[in-house]
Amino acid sequence: MFQKIITILILFSISILSVKGQEIKITELNINEKLSNEISPIVHDSVLYFVSNRKSRVLLNIFNQDKEYLYKVYQTPLLPDGNTGKITPFLPDKNFNLTAGSIVFSPDNQFHIATFNKIHSFKNSRSNEKNQKNLLGLFESRRTNSGEWGKYSQLPFSENNNFSFAQPTLSPDGQMLVFVSDMEGGFGETDLYYSQLTPSGWSEPKNLGEKINSPGKEFFPYYHPSGKLYFSSNRSGGHGGFDIYYSIFNNNEWSNPVLLPVPINSPSDDFSCYIFPDEMAGFFASTRNKTDNIFRFDYIIHFCEDPEEVQEENFCFTFFEERAIEADTIPVRYEWSFNDGIKVEGVEVDYCFPGPGEYEVSLSIIDAETDEFMYKVAEFSVDLERIQQLYFYLPEKISTGTTLTMTAELTGYEDIEDARYFWAIIDNETILGETISYNFQKKGTYTVRCEAYWGDNQNLCSMRTLIVD
Repeated sequence: MFQKIITILILFSISILSVKGQEIKITELNINEKLSNEISPIVHDSVLYFVSNRKSRVLLNIFNQDKEYLYKVYQTPLLPDGNTGKITPFLPDKNFNLTAGSIVFSPDNQFHIATFNKIHSFKNSRSNEKNQKNLLGLFESRRTNSGEWGKYSQLPFSENNNFSFAQPTLSPDGQMLVFVSDMEGGFGETDLYYSQLTPSGWSEPKNLGEKINSPGKEFFPYYHPSGKLYFSSNRSGGHGGFDIYYSIFNNNEWSNPVLLPVPINSPSDDFSCYIFPDEMAGFFASTRNKTDNIFRFDYIIHFCEDPEEVQEENFCFTFFEERAIEADTIPVRYEWSFNDGIKVEGVEVDYCFPGPGEYEVSLSIIDAETDEFMYKVAEFSVDLERIQQLYFYLPEKISTGTTLTMTAELTGYEDIEDARYFWAIIDNETILGETISYNFQKKGTYTVRCEAYWGDNQNLCSMRTLIVD
C-alpha cells in the first residue's frame, strides 16, 4: 500500500527482552577422574570417545619424562538417559602404545584418523636419541573385509619429522581434513591447516588463513555438520586463556570467528569441543576445576510469551504536488526525478525505492510544448532505514508434507556476528540455527517463533502464522 506523503516518517517497534529467556546449563561428566586429565570428546555411533592420561587396569602404563601417565583414547557408550556406560580403551592397533591424541571418524565409518607420537612404540622410543623430540603425527586406519579396524599408516604429509601434525577433524562430506600444526610459514605458534581427499590420497596441506589463525595458538578444530568450524584459540578478545570459537565458510572465505557465550567459555582454558547436530548441546574440555575435565552444555530456552509479529518492509510511496497548475492555464508536465536514475511524470506518482538508503528526490516543471525545463518546484532527501526486528519469511499457506527453509535476520542493526537463533514450531521442540528446514506433516495453524540472543543481554523475538492444509 502506498503512503501519500513527501516528508517521510518511518515508524518501527522493538522489543528488547531480558537474557533470562536463555539458560546454558553446564554439567561435569562422571567420566572425569580427580588425578587425571580428560580432553578431546567426540561422539560417533552413540559412543563417546575421549583422551585421558588416567591409570589403566588394561593397558601397559607408561610414564612420560614428567612422570605422568601417557594419554590414551577411551570409549564409553552414551546411554538413552544421558549417562555413560563402562569405560574401555580404544586401541585398534596394539603396536601404537605411546601417546595418543584426538581422533575423528569418516562419515561412512570406513576409516578414522588418529593422533599418535611419530615414534609410537615403547621399544623404538627407548632407542631414540635422548634429546630428539617425539613429535605428533596423523595416522589412518581403514576397515578390513572382516569389518575390523586395520593397522595404522601415517598420512604422507605427516611424515615430515620437523613438525607436529595433530587433532584431526573431517568436513561433513569427509572430503576435507582440518588439523593443527606448527609448520613454518604460519600466522602464529600453531595454526589450523587443511588437506583435500583426492583419488591419490590426501593433498599437501594449506593454511586456513588469517581469518582463522592468529598470532597466538589455534588448536582442537571440530567441523560441525552445519558447516561451522569450531576451534580453540588464545587470541585477544576472549574471556580467558583459551576460548572456543566458530567460523563459517561462505562466499569463498571464512567469516570472522564468533566467540561462544559464557558460561561455555570462562576465564579458564576452554577447548576441544564436540557439538551435537542440533547445536542445542555439546561437550567441551575446561580447566575451570584446575585439571582438564570434560563438561556438557545444554541450551535451555524459555521463549518469550508475547513475540512481535514480523513486519514486511515497504519502501513504496506516493508523491504528489498539492499546488498543481491548471492544465488549461499553462501546458506543463510534472517530472519527478530520483537519484537512482529514474524519472516519472505526473502530478501524483507511485514509486518504490530499491531498499534502505538515502535518496534525493526533486520535482520539476517542464513546458509541455517545448519540453524545456521551466523551474524546480521541490527538492528534498529521503532517508530510508530498515525496521529493527528479527525478520524471517513465511508464506501464508502451504500443503501438508511441505518442507520450508527459514532464515532469520536481525534487520536495522549494525553488523552482528555473534547472534544465536532459536526456533519453536511445535511444543517441546527447539531448533538452533540461523537457517533451518522443517517438514510440516500435519494440518493446522502454526505459530512459528524465532528468538535471537547476541552481545551482552540482547534478546529479540518474533513470530509469524502459517496455515497447513
